Amino acid sequence: MKFARLGVLLLSVMFVFASCEKDKQAGIANNDAYEMFKELGVVDLIAAQNIIVGDVTVTNNSTHFFVAYHVTDPDYCLIETHMHIAPDLSGIPQTKKGNPKIGKFNFQEQHECISEFTYTVQIPVNWEVGKELVIAAHAVVQYVSDETAWGEGTSFPGSSWAMYFPYIIQE
Repeated sequence: MKFARLGVLLLSVMFVFASCEKDKQAGIANNDAYEMFKELGVVDLIAAQNIIVGDVTVTNNSTHFFVAYHVTDPDYCLIETHMHIAPDLSGIPQTKKGNPKIGKFNFQEQHECISEFTYTVQIPVNWEVGKELVIAAHAVVQYVSDETAWGEGTSFPGSSWAMYFPYIIQE
């Protein structure tokens, strides 16, 4: 079985009061996913625009963020992860057309076909509980064909289908 890379997962965590759920089959945003994420801190990890291969969880304690990738579909695995945290969407590296520049993200790791990985990042001293921010978390997942994967949420302003979702620093 020939394994190829399954591309881009981008999760962005942004504190906006906008629609953030994407209908898994139709790709339509609504408020239900935003409300679910606020309660659970979890979004689906979606490959090929409609295949749920796992999830991404964002949590924090008083000093650190934890961005955890979980691949639950046994036919997929993580082979790369990239993550960037910024005070707002403009702080995430993007092209002039608004597509994310994954290779410019602050945190990057390559993996040997694993099912879980967590970034632990210190919270800047001037970011307090309730601070609005954006986290973009990208992964390359491996399967039998080339596809891209994104964390479920709202589309970036560019022409790609990259998405982001909200997160609020907790106590």
